[in-house]
Amino acid sequence: MKHKTDFEYKGYRTVRQWALVGFLPNKNAKGTWLWANPHHQNSFVYFSPKEVHRAEKSEIDAFFEPERRRNNNNRKKLKEQRLKEEICVKKELKSNLNLYRSMNLDAKEALKDICSQNREIKGTKRVVIDVETTGLSCLHDELLQVAIIDIDGNELYNGYFNVFSNSWSDAEMINGITKEFVKDKPLFKEERIKINKIMEDVCEIIGYNVKFDIDFLRANGIVIPCNMETTDIMQDFAYIYGERNEYTGMYVYKKLEFCANYYDYDWNSTKKHDALGDCLATLYCYNHIKEDEDRKGDKSDT
Repeated sequence: MKHKTDFEYKGYRTVRQWALVGFLPNKNAKGTWLWANPHHQNSFVYFSPKEVHRAEKSEIDAFFEPERRRNNNNRKKLKEQRLKEEICVKKELKSNLNLYRSMNLDAKEALKDICSQNREIKGTKRVVIDVETTGLSCLHDELLQVAIIDIDGNELYNGYFNVFSNSWSDAEMINGITKEFVKDKPLFKEERIKINKIMEDVCEIIGYNVKFDIDFLRANGIVIPCNMETTDIMQDFAYIYGERNEYTGMYVYKKLEFCANYYDYDWNSTKKHDALGDCLATLYCYNHIKEDEDRKGDKSDT
């Protein structure tokens, strides 16, 4: 058997190759069996230009109909197979995520205990801290952003972090941080050393609902001893504003935005529900509360 590449068979094509350019073999055409190449890998029946005719569109459609059905069936089977694989992958990811969360829960509890142990406070800096998270539980949820500024408003740290969670719709509605935004950010553990280095110089932490921030940081390996001095502006402002719960008689805690507006804070200078922006707003409120306390102190002295 000869090769299709031989000069004498130049212009010969298989029936499919002819159909692709609008031709089909004549009724009595027999064609010639040829090797497709000199390597003898495959052989086909080839037809010369004299053995074919220009075909009608209906003839071409009829010729390709079986192939179209096969391709459609193959695509359908491939789609079904990919769907099954996707379901398996999702199940595996969910299983791994649940395992991670289970292991992470124990690890975070341990870290939280270790990081809160009393230590000698050697630092001299007072700082304002705020965090943005995927939820409200320091053991089950993850850190999305941490910001730290000093008492003069200088930025000491501001970073976003990639997380294992795929969505946090409730928190996202508040902080606006999406999975797409943090997908290329470092994991928190990659920044832990840097943040702990900053905390070594700290003697006091100021925050708004500061326990929430500290609990999340401790649960993620940031050392904040129990004997660290803290100032919670949320608690201080609740006393200053003076609103009490009619049932419990306890002072009502207000949101940072309410407190900042009370002191005429300019929100145009910062972004709400951004850790750095909230740090600056908290510092502003802290300074105003401190000024009010100083004025009251001066009056009492006279």
